Amino acid sequence: MVYDEGFEIRLRGKRYFGFFKYDKKVSEECPSIVENINKINTECYKTDPTKIRLGWIFYERKQKNDKEKIYQWGCFYAEKITKMPISSFVIHNMNNSNKEDNNFVNNKEHTDTETNFLGLMQKDNYNKIRMNHPGLFGSTKISYIDRHGGKERGIYGCKKRESKKMEMNLVLPKEFSWGDPYNNKNFDEIVEDQKECGSCYLISSVYVLEKRFEILLSKKYKKNIKMNKLFYECIINLSQYNQGCDGGFPFLVGKEIYENGIHATMNYGSLDNKISSKIEKFSRNKKNKEIYYASDYNYISGCYECSSEYDMMREILNNGPIVAAIYATSSLLKIYKLNDYNFIYTTISDENKICDVPNKEFNGWQQTNHAVVIVGWGEYINKNNKLIKYWLIRNTWGNHWGYKGYLKYQRGINLNGIESQAVYIDPDFTRGSGKDLLV
Repeated sequence: MVYDEGFEIRLRGKRYFGFFKYDKKVSEECPSIVENINKINTECYKTDPTKIRLGWIFYERKQKNDKEKIYQWGCFYAEKITKMPISSFVIHNMNNSNKEDNNFVNNKEHTDTETNFLGLMQKDNYNKIRMNHPGLFGSTKISYIDRHGGKERGIYGCKKRESKKMEMNLVLPKEFSWGDPYNNKNFDEIVEDQKECGSCYLISSVYVLEKRFEILLSKKYKKNIKMNKLFYECIINLSQYNQGCDGGFPFLVGKEIYENGIHATMNYGSLDNKISSKIEKFSRNKKNKEIYYASDYNYISGCYECSSEYDMMREILNNGPIVAAIYATSSLLKIYKLNDYNFIYTTISDENKICDVPNKEFNGWQQTNHAVVIVGWGEYINKNNKLIKYWLIRNTWGNHWGYKGYLKYQRGINLNGIESQAVYIDPDFTRGSGKDLLV
């Protein structure tokens, strides 16, 4: 699943992606021509999850005598033809407070071997298997709580149960960061301002890829290396998977860069001379412009709704920053030129106070409208002697927002959905300009 919009199927050498089919109703409330996109009523659209719109296929193959892979694209269509027992539900206007539906779906128990096999098939040809939900194939109990009041109403959204042993989580440092103004007084990074363009998902995703290139290059060359900025603007107008300035999904940004790559800006001064000269020579070849690719992309722990606080921390520590979706409240918009170094954002949105399907192996659907980068984490003891854990997030609202473009954001409670659909995007050093960097 890609949020609630569509899905991707990965088979050996093939990737299928399609959006769920939807139709627009036409009435006085739902005109056929929309003059103001900000006034679109979501009730004017109906989704049919048994069908998809025309989807895309991405093929990658390598013959025995070929030095490099051959890539091809195609189209496909799919619809459900066999009825199956209902195993998921749309909950709307339920008023059964203090009640729990005791129906549950019993799935076949899978052995550890089968679980690992499924993970390997999903990640075929990749070095890293980052899945962390051993109970996924067991029996799943679906319970309901009142969405509109009652004692069962929650304060926060769903929170996934940690499936790793606590001993492993205790090894994680209390504080860690890949770079931020809180931990470095000389931090002078320019934070992009998306302004009126809804490109937060794209700016954040591309930044994650940039930093991961830098991290791996710095490890290889044993010194700090700054990458050229990747030209995210070209994807705004060219990507078929996202909606440009009208929004999109980090997962699909990863898919776009995996398949088509992303250009770099033309400033070579930031790299050291040896690597810079190699890139300049490479970029002069018109056949091979400076294009970087992603080697992998996915939701942390392998699927949408599978991530958790500690899964995210381990991914950041081992591989670099990640991108996470949140529900940005109006109060978040007002945090400009923050002077309080210890300020931690804790404001809860009404849209994310409900945990309607509390499956312990998942964190449930969460409404989100914004994307940020998570570069690290920390913790703070406030005046009341209470420990507050936080993420270090990088926004896309310029350097004047928050603390030089960054903010401490409460961690461990899935605040406004931040721990519900985190994504990683890995750099590719086997093709394009990434390959040329390994001198």
